[in-house]
Amino acid sequence: MKQTLKYIYEKLFEQQKFAENKHSILITLATAIAVFSVAYLENVNTLITLLSACSILFSLLSLSFSFIALFAKKSTLKKSKKIIEYSNLMFYKDIVKFDENEYLKALKNNYPFPKNYTFDNMDKDLSRQVIATAKSVEIKFQFFNFALTFLFASIICEVFVILLMSYKI
Repeated sequence: MKQTLKYIYEKLFEQQKFAENKHSILITLATAIAVFSVAYLENVNTLITLLSACSILFSLLSLSFSFIALFAKKSTLKKSKKIIEYSNLMFYKDIVKFDENEYLKALKNNYPFPKNYTFDNMDKDLSRQVIATAKSVEIKFQFFNFALTFLFASIICEVFVILLMSYKI
C-alpha cells in the first residue's frame, strides 16, 4: 500500500511542477505584454489608449491568477464530495473527492491488496498527502485556465492596437 501511495504522490508532484512551470511562462508573457502596452498609453488616439489600458488590465488579471495559483498550497476550493461509482484513483480530479479513509478503502478494493490488510498511520499520512497534493494540482490547473483566458484577451487588445497604429501611419 505504501509503495502505491508513494507512486501516486510522485505522479501528482510531477503534475504540480508542470502546472507551476506553465504559470511561470504565463507570468513572463503577461509581464511582457503589459510592458509593451505601456508604450501606447500616451497616444493621442483615445481608442489606442483605451485598448492599451484594457490590455494592461487583462495582463494584470492574468498575473494575479498565476501568482495565486503558485501559492495554491494555502488556498482552498469548495468541492462537492460526490464520489462516482468508478473513480480513476490516480487522476487528481477524482482523488480530491475522497477523504483519507475513503481513498485508502478504494485503493484496497480496486487494486490487488490483501483483503485483511489494515491501514497504519503511515498509510493515512500518505493518503492525506496525496489528497492535499491533488487539491493543489486541481487549483493550479483551474487557475491556469483563468489566467490563460485573460492573457488571450490582453493579446487581442494589443493586436488591435498594432493594427490601428499601422493604419494610422
